[in-house]
Amino acid sequence: MESEIDLLRQENARLVAKNYELEAEIVKLSRIIEENARRDVRVKELEQKNTELEARLAILEQVPWQWMESHRTIRKRYQRYQLLMYPTP
Repeated sequence: MESEIDLLRQENARLVAKNYELEAEIVKLSRIIEENARRDVRVKELEQKNTELEARLAILEQVPWQWMESHRTIRKRYQRYQLLMYPTP
């Protein structure tokens, strides 16, 4: 009878140790799941931003190049005007 109790105690100790190992693994996997969820959110944000930028690029690609050159010229003139009117010390 005593040896059976000893065997049961040993089995119990083994199961308790295994339980601690499994709980540690659960904590580790929970952290991985949380990290993956954060990454999934970030991926969705970046995909949305990418879609927006692709739409903007498509619009810009439709703009005639002459208009863009005119815009650059006007911008350069405005910058020169600003320098003349408001020189930096």
